[in-house]
Amino acid sequence: MLAAMFNVRSKNVQKRAASVSSRSVQRRASQGSTYAEQAAALKPGANSFASQQASASPRSQTDEKADKKRLAQLATAATEAAVEDDAKSTAASDVKSPLLRRIGDRVGLGLGILVTRALKYVPSWNTPIVDDKGEDVHSIPGAEREGDHKLTRRHAEFVGPKILSYVETMSPGRVRDFLLGFGEGAKRAPGETYRREVDESE
Repeated sequence: MLAAMFNVRSKNVQKRAASVSSRSVQRRASQGSTYAEQAAALKPGANSFASQQASASPRSQTDEKADKKRLAQLATAATEAAVEDDAKSTAASDVKSPLLRRIGDRVGLGLGILVTRALKYVPSWNTPIVDDKGEDVHSIPGAEREGDHKLTRRHAEFVGPKILSYVETMSPGRVRDFLLGFGEGAKRAPGETYRREVDESE
């Protein structure tokens, strides 16, 4: 009788072991299919990302050339500004009479505005300034175009820079101080005239 009971228990243990083993295999198979589905779901995304990277075309040569041209223009403008600032600081350091310089600035500005306004009636000085393509420019040293008001030859710096170049060759003194201010005022006059004319026309 004990042997029969032992046999029954042994059979029950074997059945349970087989059941557990079967469930474990099924669970692993289910997990394997789930992992496969997740991998399959990830592949399109990865392929999509790769395709996006592949489809992202590199910058065209035209854009690169345009960027290089802009950088060259900025570098040139920065260099010119640095040279001009250095010249101004050098000239200012040699000033003996700041008062004469201020007086010269006011005289140069006033006379420059009068001359620029008078040139309005001279056709050759009242022609619009154009670029290499023949289009009206939007800015010149000392002035930015506003609305439909064109920038003409008389609005460009002309006399002032020449006076300042001459001043650089002069020895320090009161005459130089006056002419330095006069040249600075004359240089600002064309742009100031343009802005006043724009305000008066509106």
